[in-house]
Amino acid sequence: MDDLSISIELMRNFSEVARCGSISQAAEQVGLTQPALSSSIKKLEHQLKTELFHRSKKGVLLTRSGQIFLQRSSGILRDWQKLTDDIAEDNNQLSGLYSLGIHSTLASVTLDKFLPGIMHENSELTFSLLHSSSKDIMHKVLNLQLDFGIVCNQSAHPQIISIPLFSDQVMFYQPKRKGQSTARPGGHNILLYNEQMFQCEVLVQQASAQQLLPHCRELHLEELSVIASLVAAGMGYGILPKLLVDGYYSQSIEEVPNTPVYTDNFCLIMRRKTQPSAAALYIKEYISKTFRGWEKGREIGLGLARSSVLIRDADPGWQSLGAQLCASLKAIPLVVDAQHIGSTAVPDLVAKPILDIALAVEDFSLLQDLKSSLAELGLIYRGLMPGRSDHLLVIEAAANVRTAHVHLVIHGGKSWCDYLAFRDKLLASAQLKEEYRQLKLTLALQHSDDRERYTLLKSDFIQAVLQSPV
Repeated sequence: MDDLSISIELMRNFSEVARCGSISQAAEQVGLTQPALSSSIKKLEHQLKTELFHRSKKGVLLTRSGQIFLQRSSGILRDWQKLTDDIAEDNNQLSGLYSLGIHSTLASVTLDKFLPGIMHENSELTFSLLHSSSKDIMHKVLNLQLDFGIVCNQSAHPQIISIPLFSDQVMFYQPKRKGQSTARPGGHNILLYNEQMFQCEVLVQQASAQQLLPHCRELHLEELSVIASLVAAGMGYGILPKLLVDGYYSQSIEEVPNTPVYTDNFCLIMRRKTQPSAAALYIKEYISKTFRGWEKGREIGLGLARSSVLIRDADPGWQSLGAQLCASLKAIPLVVDAQHIGSTAVPDLVAKPILDIALAVEDFSLLQDLKSSLAELGLIYRGLMPGRSDHLLVIEAAANVRTAHVHLVIHGGKSWCDYLAFRDKLLASAQLKEEYRQLKLTLALQHSDDRERYTLLKSDFIQAVLQSPV
């Protein structure tokens, strides 16, 4: 039986003819015409080089070879059905290993937005990561070597599903030099950038045309994080993505005035499939939903991943956003008052990009009713704060990306009074505000991935301010 190739379909047709004892009746069951079914049986007999049925006007009967084939093929069909059922069940489960391609620099500022949440919420899902260029990631997704990719400025492809996620800007940056000029004597300015990036090529041409940075020597480096660290150290100018600077260098690097800007568009890609698994669809929706919320937070200058520490320069829009949120909260019947507190309530003070709101009630006896009303405004209840009587609620732009902390306290109680007193003392004293600014910047550098430690180490300063008579 050389070159034997018997399909599952042929075995199923044979099994149905054997069960019915008639080709005409079996043809109705399998949805074929009688000649087509008869032809498939003959094809099977030809491949096996034996007759499987005795044919007569009354119908068909199995030969001895037919009986043997029926017995063995029945087991194969049962195994095949189990295999397809198992695959279908797996496709409906939120489980499995999925591969994701993403550039290493992009990964450092975006993975924390969705990967912790997606894995913590689904214990059977895991990922393998490949750090590479957008071009290479696109190629690997097309060739089924990667399940997903997050890529930059990629053109459409008929075999690729592309979901827009967010945009970013690439531009010229310089060290922050308060009260000093960044420019050096002619010939001493240095421009650092990745010459393999098309964005840099365009920006260098634009800068040259407008004579933005004349007489610059160039240093070409591949790693954007190395370029950023050298610019922060005062070496020279750099061409960098805004996401990277905002994420790690906002206190040491600033935009060059009148810099040209190149806008990058990022999207999630996956190979187009007839029946993608439930897990693949879930991952696609989770990531796209997360970045939709994150983009909204960026538009209003708010949003920080849970447990991380990032201090940003004051945004003049924070006080307005705080006032709007307080007004919405005050409209709830059980609420006595709502006040914008914390660093975002103090103009010109660096802060984490998260609003803090003190929400006052007479008591906690109707907490469940209040939680329901707050949930309608998008607030998520997180329980009692450790070591305190405050209840914490949060607003999230995306999973674990918080834009507001709402502290539920008793009106006139110690927490309420302390929150307002600390804010008001910072508003009244430029010296206190500067001391607090320096402390926050120092602690943020030391504990960038440990918000609990960062918060704990601020407590001595806060208590000292509260206890001071001024």
